[in-house]
Amino acid sequence: MNRRITTRLIAAVTVLVAGTALSGCAVSANGGGSDTIRVIAQTGGPGTALADAAKVWNKSHATKVNVDLFDYDATRERTVLGFSSGKNSYDVIGMDYAWEKQYVDSGYLEPLNGMVKSSAKSIDMNDYIQAYVDWGTIDKQQYALPWFGAVYMLYYRKDLLQQAGVEVPKTWDEYAKAAQTLQEKTGVTGTTLIGKRDDPLLDEYWSIAWSYGADITKDGKHSSMDSPEARQAFDVWKKVAPYAPGDALSADWPAAAAAFAEGKTAMMINFSDTSDSLISGTSKVKDNVGFAPLPAGPTGKSTPNLGGWGLGVSAKSTHRQEAFDFVAWATAAKQQQAGLANGGSASRISVLSNPQNQAKYPYYEAALTNYKNAVFFPVTSHWVDWEAAMAPPLSSALNGQISTDEAFSQSSQRLDAEIAKEK
Repeated sequence: MNRRITTRLIAAVTVLVAGTALSGCAVSANGGGSDTIRVIAQTGGPGTALADAAKVWNKSHATKVNVDLFDYDATRERTVLGFSSGKNSYDVIGMDYAWEKQYVDSGYLEPLNGMVKSSAKSIDMNDYIQAYVDWGTIDKQQYALPWFGAVYMLYYRKDLLQQAGVEVPKTWDEYAKAAQTLQEKTGVTGTTLIGKRDDPLLDEYWSIAWSYGADITKDGKHSSMDSPEARQAFDVWKKVAPYAPGDALSADWPAAAAAFAEGKTAMMINFSDTSDSLISGTSKVKDNVGFAPLPAGPTGKSTPNLGGWGLGVSAKSTHRQEAFDFVAWATAAKQQQAGLANGGSASRISVLSNPQNQAKYPYYEAALTNYKNAVFFPVTSHWVDWEAAMAPPLSSALNGQISTDEAFSQSSQRLDAEIAKEK
């Protein structure tokens, strides 16, 4: 869902920019002193909603909140630089969950279990999407509360499926067949395929492969990729390629969403945060978009990939309780509901299941189903390196340069080499 940069790059940036200010299109309220909670987070709709929530908080709380918003890379760079330089710059840490393990291993984050327990009634942890709660938990310690995110789901053209006499696919075999039938009967490309290395390709592939019973690693110590289930899922995915756009191997999430919005494909699987752009503005298909759970595999399960951000508390903060209180308040259902008008995102079941919200945001119902089935990638400090190990052979197999068997043998060996570095 987001661009991710490697641990090695962050280390290099820390050396290069130590003692200097980082750029990154920062958006910040003025002020901030000893009685101020400082928040670092990513710019964009959810970031704007968080900054607006802070203004509401400041009207009724003695301890004020100041939110600094940066681009994706700069958010992480600023965080890492602040801790590595020994300066306590921020009290609340916004993070892509892919970064969390490194932050925990580096001592950046305060465990939240005690504060969560003491505020259990007001927080209502059961209302958060469970996959985000689980993702924010490492070694039985909660390190982040869910802020925003997205989940893979199926999009389809209602008019074209009706024209072709195709039902909304419920399995991956049906999905591959539907792509072929739609293209043959309507003349519109059957579906998208997001094949750009590394993250985009893997997000889509594993959304399929998990439902076949495949795993990246079963024990965290060895690759599990070279399995019949992983290869079977890949072969079904590869069947879709002839009915996808010609540039599929270089397509990422925005490219696929643009093709669908322009009426160039009949179906798409993509992250749910593309939904608003498909049903508003200049979208050529806004009156004909359908939303559905991701198809299931032979296990009978649908296993959409999850992406998202959490808000944690700095282990170096001198306002840890106040920082946690703001995080709990800002991610409460009431504030999430208010934030929707300002570009915010829902990570609570009550907000996604609200009938009025589902009427206004017609993808919420399908998104909620997908969230309940969601699977996140293994928690590791070196996920980007794992991606770089797995993806290239799979890409080569997609374009026919090597066989499926060769691809998974190579990917598994490359992944084992990366996992070995963590031992």
